[in-house]
Amino acid sequence: MLGNEFAGRLTDDSPIPEGCGLKPGQRVFGSMIGAFADKMVVTIDRLWPLPDNITYEQGAGAWI
Repeated sequence: MLGNEFAGRLTDDSPIPEGCGLKPGQRVFGSMIGAFADKMVVTIDRLWPLPDNITYEQGAGAWI
């Protein structure tokens, strides 16, 4: 759905739960309402690591 896909970087002050494997500054992609925003709050179950060989544009378009 248009406006749900995103790719970006976790902020340094992101409240990341222990044991999830993500780190501040890490590149991520996913899908959640509000992806047109410059910054957004996303639940951890909607995030996946974005490999270094994939651009942000490709990552945002990869969501199915």
